Amino acid sequence: MTKLTDYPVIYEQNVAWGDMDAFGHVNNVIYYRYIESARICYLDSLNIFKLDINTGQSKT
Repeated sequence: MTKLTDYPVIYEQNVAWGDMDAFGHVNNVIYYRYIESARICYLDSLNIFKLDINTGQSKT
């Protein structure tokens, strides 16, 4: 089993009260929102947002 510390990026997501139904279950659509947020966190760790979209070179 892989340890969590072996991964290059760790994203923690808090579960909001509004993300759950009356039984305390998280809705499937909410999981996709969590994945979207984790994806942005991962891409940010690669500095992908600091690259020029046309050249692929750093903006700074």
